[in-house]
Amino acid sequence: TAGVLDTLCKLGRERNVPVIGDVQCSSQMGNVARMKGITMTTPSEREARIALCDRESGIADLGAHLLTVTGNKSLLITLADRGVMIFEIKDKPLDEEARSMPQHELKKMMWTEYLPSFSRYTVDPMGAGDAMLATTACALAAGCSIMQATYLGNCGAAVECSKVGNIPLGKDELLAVARSQFQDVTA
Repeated sequence: TAGVLDTLCKLGRERNVPVIGDVQCSSQMGNVARMKGITMTTPSEREARIALCDRESGIADLGAHLLTVTGNKSLLITLADRGVMIFEIKDKPLDEEARSMPQHELKKMMWTEYLPSFSRYTVDPMGAGDAMLATTACALAAGCSIMQATYLGNCGAAVECSKVGNIPLGKDELLAVARSQFQDVTA
């Protein structure tokens, strides 16, 4: 409910605890823009477009707009088998003044990074978003940066895509994907 959501977001801010939120739009209507002033949201491209009623903007504009609407610190827009876009505000959250700025000026106030999907083959994408969210949240709680946490979250999503059904992933599976990705980059 709106009351529970507002209370959880407020408690996270007050206690300096990372709060990561997501919605699910495939079988119900959720609006990720309702999660305001938190650490991160992780919508799919479709969920971000639904929240902003925007079918046409590029991903960078979509991310900048969603961050201005919510005042959140960061945002991951998952792109299914195309990977994930990471948006992080450089300094303080965007305020009312930033909301009236042109998009090109807003984008100067944030870091944007793209990570391709780490899944070598997809058996079943069911649960990939959940694995991304859970792994990223755990990494943030352990002290990782947004970029480090997203890297690990992307590894978690790749593990989940290699299984049939929404099955919890194990530490060893996660580390195996992380190591293989690191070896691919350094090779």
